[in-house]
Amino acid sequence: MVTSSLTPAQLSRIDSYVQKAMSCRNVPGLSLSVVQNEQPIMVKGYGWANVAQRTQATNKTVFCIASVSKHITAAALGTLMNSNEPKGPSFKSKVKDILGDEFQLADKDREGKITIGDLLSHRTGMGRAGLPFMMGGYNKTELFRRMRFVQPIREFREEFQYNNIMYAVAGKVAEKLHGGGKSYEDIVIDNLFKPLGMGDATFLSRDPARWKRDFAQPYFMLGNITAEQSMEVLRPAGDITAPAGAVCLHSEDMAKWQQFLLARGKNPAGQALLQDSVFNELVKDWIPVHNSPNRQYPALRPFDPVTKSRDNYGLGLYTGYYRGYRLYFHAGFKFGFTSHLMVFPDLNISISTSNNNFQGGASSVHSPIHMFITDILLGLSPWWDESNICPTGVLSEQEPQEPSDLAQFGATFPRPITTKKGSMRPLKEYAGSYGSYAQGQMELKLVNITDIGEAIHGTYGTIGDILLFQSGQRDVLVGRGQNNMRFVDEIAIYFSANSTTDNIISLAVPIDPDSPPTFIKDLNSDELPNPPTSPPPATCPPIRSGVPTQGPLGKSVLVAFITTLMALL
Repeated sequence: MVTSSLTPAQLSRIDSYVQKAMSCRNVPGLSLSVVQNEQPIMVKGYGWANVAQRTQATNKTVFCIASVSKHITAAALGTLMNSNEPKGPSFKSKVKDILGDEFQLADKDREGKITIGDLLSHRTGMGRAGLPFMMGGYNKTELFRRMRFVQPIREFREEFQYNNIMYAVAGKVAEKLHGGGKSYEDIVIDNLFKPLGMGDATFLSRDPARWKRDFAQPYFMLGNITAEQSMEVLRPAGDITAPAGAVCLHSEDMAKWQQFLLARGKNPAGQALLQDSVFNELVKDWIPVHNSPNRQYPALRPFDPVTKSRDNYGLGLYTGYYRGYRLYFHAGFKFGFTSHLMVFPDLNISISTSNNNFQGGASSVHSPIHMFITDILLGLSPWWDESNICPTGVLSEQEPQEPSDLAQFGATFPRPITTKKGSMRPLKEYAGSYGSYAQGQMELKLVNITDIGEAIHGTYGTIGDILLFQSGQRDVLVGRGQNNMRFVDEIAIYFSANSTTDNIISLAVPIDPDSPPTFIKDLNSDELPNPPTSPPPATCPPIRSGVPTQGPLGKSVLVAFITTLMALL
């Protein structure tokens, strides 16, 4: 039996539960909106929008929802489609036919076959190339100029391969289909947010003047301290891959969006912003998502009393089931915000939460809150209740995030770094300029730090700033993020040497186990070769040393770095 509304006692219990979850999961502030039967029944903020200023989070505090934005991009494209026009655009339209030479990939056959639906359902099989949009390696124009150097890592349409840069392509497709010179952001605002009365909904980089006034202050964990995160850290993703995850809004506007989803694409007046056939495409199962008990399921029998499954991906939404009820959902992760949206179409229920910390367990707060509220609305006794809300290691604690947002390889932070000295290669041999046609340029300089000694200072893009030291393993340097990159508690860089001369020739950043970004020493990444007429051959340099190992250092550092830095997600 579904409860038609929440009683005062139930509302009070939910408030207490949310506050307890926040206190033991390092969440400063949280936004909650619950919609049932297309009507909001809970819309509020909890905790602090800004801890230092003692500014409370309210239903008007703006939180960034990261990858929850993806289905909004799909919906915006849907507003440009009309099923009554047989020759008009659809999710089956080929991207190459729309973008022409602006869309070039290493795999020319794939380039000609990819459709809008492939972009939005993560079926392209292309590599993620995550560093540029995470660290500001270059701008959006450069992303499209360099996309042809990103290699495929999965078979086309055969495996789910989460990919934020393909959503950047989807945004450009929207601009081309609109044809009026509007930006992707303006299309979303004019075609969706304004008709739905979402007057304060915006995009991460659209109006920086609002950051201090309207936005929740983002945080990260500096040891055991909740530290302020600069909004500038989030800007690259907002500038380069906005269609993948740059929507920011408060709980009142989010509730209006949830009403839109439950109404299957209609505004409160009953006007269809999306045709029914188009909405069906958004929420149908486009590709299976491979599940594993400890990573893909927020809850799974027999480990937990119930199952919340993550079975397939639609257009910007996962699909699955909770307690046997059909479910659409998505998580979001930015360097300072995490979010989660659940929609039960058959129950006419939707729940959304966002918070302003992404470390120290904060990203795991969403699933228990969502399932707790759902169980109450179903008239059931919540299984994830007040007695087990605080992490104990018994339950599935971590809501799975996307590989390019947050790695699925753990949720704890690494040990403090112990710098080791010995008969390693001199640090000066690692210094130099390293380039990648797909990823941009990385600079490593030898520096001398008072009371510490020699180190390598690495910079990349607008955010990347690290200090590296000897690790005790040859041709592997470890270090910490600096300045705006302080949230990276431990990082490893793996170097390769020429098998004949023993000179360093490249470095690899292990943020993606499928395709770690590799930079070639002395390569100028701005001097791009002419577009290839056929897929370029693999150019793996001879590797002699610095290869990631499964020993104590190699595995732990790789896992720690991926956990800290990685899509999405």
